[in-house]
Amino acid sequence: MNSHLNNTGDNQELKHPPHFKNVFSSKDSSPVGAPEQDADAMEVVENRRPSVVVPTNLDASMLNTPSTTAQPHDESNVTFTSQMPSTSEMGSSSTENLFSPPSSIDIPPRPRSSSKTSKRLRRKRTKFYKGTTSQRSTSPSLLTNSLPISKRFRSRSLPNIWIPSHKQTKLLIDDLQQRQPSEKVPVPPVNLQSMHEIDLHEILKNPQLRHDILFEPQLQFRPNLDGERGKRKRMQGDRYWSAVKAEIRCLMSSGKVITDNSIIVVMFRTLKDILLSLLPSKDKANVEEIMDISLLVQELNIKCFNFMKFSNWISAIFKMHCAPMRDSWVDEMNCIFEKACSTSPINVDQVVEGLHVLFSILEAMKLDVANHQIRILRPLLCSTAVAFEKEYFQTIIRKNKINLNGSLDWYRKSKKRCNGADGIQQVLSYGILNLLSCSHMCSEFPDTLTFDHSRLVILRADIRQLICIKICLILYQSLVSSYRLSTAEYCSADKLQQLKKEILSIIVDENGNSKWTRNLNNLAVHLVSKVSPDTNPCKVKFCFNWLLNQTQPISQIYSMLEHKMLDNIWKSLNTGDKSGLEQEIIIREELKGVAERLKRIVEFHVSVFGDIYN
Repeated sequence: MNSHLNNTGDNQELKHPPHFKNVFSSKDSSPVGAPEQDADAMEVVENRRPSVVVPTNLDASMLNTPSTTAQPHDESNVTFTSQMPSTSEMGSSSTENLFSPPSSIDIPPRPRSSSKTSKRLRRKRTKFYKGTTSQRSTSPSLLTNSLPISKRFRSRSLPNIWIPSHKQTKLLIDDLQQRQPSEKVPVPPVNLQSMHEIDLHEILKNPQLRHDILFEPQLQFRPNLDGERGKRKRMQGDRYWSAVKAEIRCLMSSGKVITDNSIIVVMFRTLKDILLSLLPSKDKANVEEIMDISLLVQELNIKCFNFMKFSNWISAIFKMHCAPMRDSWVDEMNCIFEKACSTSPINVDQVVEGLHVLFSILEAMKLDVANHQIRILRPLLCSTAVAFEKEYFQTIIRKNKINLNGSLDWYRKSKKRCNGADGIQQVLSYGILNLLSCSHMCSEFPDTLTFDHSRLVILRADIRQLICIKICLILYQSLVSSYRLSTAEYCSADKLQQLKKEILSIIVDENGNSKWTRNLNNLAVHLVSKVSPDTNPCKVKFCFNWLLNQTQPISQIYSMLEHKMLDNIWKSLNTGDKSGLEQEIIIREELKGVAERLKRIVEFHVSVFGDIYN
């Protein structure tokens, strides 16, 4: 029986069992050789819950069958039988007889069944009552109570499975092929994402950058190749161009066919996107026409892409839109491609080198555009700096993204310690100068000085360097006295200025960073050699140990020199008394520069946060 289920909801043509012939069809469709069955005594027992059709055009003879005594349901084996009329009888029955149920029918009570009983009831299909001999009733509603109406159950053995068409399958495969490799294919080191932060709209909404533009008139963007970050960037670039080289060699030496997600195609697509972002609207149509990616893929696959023609075209664009100082760089790129294409087959190493130079020129072109925009917009950015930062801080305070309680506590403490302060500017000068101390190092800067963090760190380093220079000069003068040399000759202003330059050349590395502790031994040797041609090892060791101790911020000499220097700077800022700075002949210009930079920070800080501190 299970193999002959007919599920009309699944749109599947299944072979009907023989006993369905008079129920679902008006024709005689019994298979050949199948025995005739009496439709009036048909018993249907189903275990898989197919769709069951209950006939409604019942004959009057069926309604007049003798009544049987109602028995309670047997939970172990419940089976109902239904005596179905023949096809001819069903066709001859009248509507009047159809709605003429018996007048009294004993309907057995329906017991409460457990869950197990319900499951067994669902597994076995019921049989209809064979009839009753009671009198007919004129109420048609009793027919419904006497004949249980079965619901249509859908077979769970034949679920609806969506099978996509050929067109849908092709679309799915194409979509997956486009999405899946896109995350694995590397992009060039120079791309739209890496240059996103120097777009004009990003500059205008970047509060830190706008603050830096205000304090650094010569601020310019340049490729970041310094430090560990620059080292990682160079290593990533080398790996990328090695992968491009391997891809081109594989393409030239074998019959490999590249796809839209090949590393070479992604590189040309990135090049096209950058050009479209840099060039004016009138030249974009030419780029769209020449940089047709689908045509480019075909040319690469059949090995007819002309790198020399491409180089000449891109060189003409660069010379038309780049700064004149980039022309020599463009000519260098064109010469590299010319050498690469002069051999047969082409020199892959030189082709990749030319592509590397091409993207470097693109990066320089983008940086030139950004720097030009900054120069043009700088007066506007400076004139609106105070209003912009006030609005910015009011917004983040309102959104609880910053808490200024720590900054207010710092201001109150500075005001309490600064006895001679008359106004908010003098208090802030005193407080910020204390932040620059190395002998009493602060753990963190106030939140109101967030945008000046890097400038304060540089000011602190500059002050420390000036103090260390003074310590070296003190040691040198002590050596001159110990060797009983002429002070007028060895300690003149010119001699000390020259010695200062020599000290800086020893302690400053190639990146411009001062390394005092690392170079103390070299300093000791140099100072001893300045006063004696014979460098005594004992003297060198003594000088080294003395410098090692006194250049530490916790030393007494360092603390004394720092306190005096900060006090002179504070007086020059608030009272205009620069006599203390003038006395420092050797480092006078450096001290004036520190005081001037600090004054600009304090004045702008008062303009933005003066109302908050008050």
